[in-house]
Amino acid sequence: MLTIGNQPRAARALAGLSQAQLAAAAGLNLTTISAMEGKGAATLGSGSMPSRQ
Repeated sequence: MLTIGNQPRAARALAGLSQAQLAAAAGLNLTTISAMEGKGAATLGSGSMPSRQ
């Protein structure tokens, strides 16, 4: 079973992207991508994701 952190890591690997490439493409900070993969999105604080308007 995949955990929350493993899912983005696996998808990123299938796409052949580095964490930095994914962060740039998604408009996120590299630290956010790393935290999502390392700890899972459920552990991220509310200020970790930029608001989309």
